Amino acid sequence: MFLSQVEEKVTLDVPVMQHLKSLLKDLKSQKKDVFGSQETNASSQEHVENYFKKVYQSSLLYEKRLQQLKEEKEALDHTMDCIWNNLENLIGPLWKLEEGMFGIYEKVASVYKDLLRLKKNPKLNTRQVAEIQDKLNDIENQFKIDGKFLREGDKEVQGGQAVIIALIERCYRLAHHLILEAPEVDPALLDYKLRVEKIISDLNLINTAPSAGLKIYKDELVQIQKELDEIDSNQHDSKFLDSSGNIPAGQAHLRDLIERAYDLVNDCMLKIESLEEDHSFLKGMKDSIRQMEDRLLESTTSIFALSKAKVSGLNDQLSNTVGYVKEWLNSPNKGLNKISSKVASVHRSGMSVLSKIYAELEPVADELLPVKNQLNTIRSSLLDLRNQFNRNDMAKTSDKAELKDLKEKVESVHSELEALDRNRVDGNFISESSAQVKTGQDHLRALMNECYCLVFELIDRCSVVDF
Repeated sequence: MFLSQVEEKVTLDVPVMQHLKSLLKDLKSQKKDVFGSQETNASSQEHVENYFKKVYQSSLLYEKRLQQLKEEKEALDHTMDCIWNNLENLIGPLWKLEEGMFGIYEKVASVYKDLLRLKKNPKLNTRQVAEIQDKLNDIENQFKIDGKFLREGDKEVQGGQAVIIALIERCYRLAHHLILEAPEVDPALLDYKLRVEKIISDLNLINTAPSAGLKIYKDELVQIQKELDEIDSNQHDSKFLDSSGNIPAGQAHLRDLIERAYDLVNDCMLKIESLEEDHSFLKGMKDSIRQMEDRLLESTTSIFALSKAKVSGLNDQLSNTVGYVKEWLNSPNKGLNKISSKVASVHRSGMSVLSKIYAELEPVADELLPVKNQLNTIRSSLLDLRNQFNRNDMAKTSDKAELKDLKEKVESVHSELEALDRNRVDGNFISESSAQVKTGQDHLRALMNECYCLVFELIDRCSVVDF
């Protein structure tokens, strides 16, 4: 297949953006003459494969440029740190720390010492950094009012504000560097991580094939799916273990990568089914979802840098479509165009990101944990059914009986989801022990809406057969 054929090296002799724009222009000019032809012959096929190789080489060039930008960013961070340090040395003698500020200063200084100790820890991980950052956030939440640090009962702003603010800024910068230095997964999981990242890279490339007039080959997806399944099967009770049977750090990150890979396989299968380009109205939403997902995966604190307006806007946009999804499920339209599955898939991805964001912003109250666990179980069941559907389709083993059995399983899970939905009061999830509205509603709603999108997509895809 194409991926195994491309081995040529690429260089950075030509500016990357110029190279990519030139290739894009060339592809557009060729599409009408080559890709628009109804005839398939050896010459045109070879021509197409040459362009595919060029696109793949360009993707390698793109990755190299990203690495360069990463190194440049690290150099900029280091220079900015030096600037801050010199500024602190300059203003230090000019500011006095009044007696009332000593207690707050000592709390911040204690956090800074914890971060310095963590920097020397050979087993550094992002969870440890996040725990220390929580202490810093608690200090700011307790003492910072309108940008100034005040003790309870203080009527005037005391001197020493700049000293404390500068030290807090130093803490945040050190925490940022520690997160960048910390491995996302334990070394015991590194091989899995690299393999999944390679799979994601290959799938991203395969997904570009239709936009270049090329075909997605199921045989290639079968091999990728098998490797992904093999990695996923190494879990024991939903955990990856090291050689000693311990649970290494980085489980959530690795599972997120695996889920992203399965989503990309699903995207490929939907493109094969629909034989259409993505509708233009989906592009902006997909870009927005991917940006938020990338930001979420960058670090444990990146979520707080997200624009609340953007999160809210995306939530409104996605939720409106979920209303349509629920209406369709109650009275299915048999003539619905297959593009609907792609719409549902995109919205499912968005709801998945939103549920993770909301889980960080407002944890679910203990009383609602049974609801959260039930929704997560439903979600996992639906994702497993979706992946099984794709496996059968790729292996060409699906028949009417299997599709009917799959549809019945989805409908059974759908009934359980509707029962949870009906138990809500004024749109809120309520615990059995209390009628009060508990925290975590946004996360639970996003999780429920994600499940509805999965149900919709699966029933729509199974409905290609008239039972």
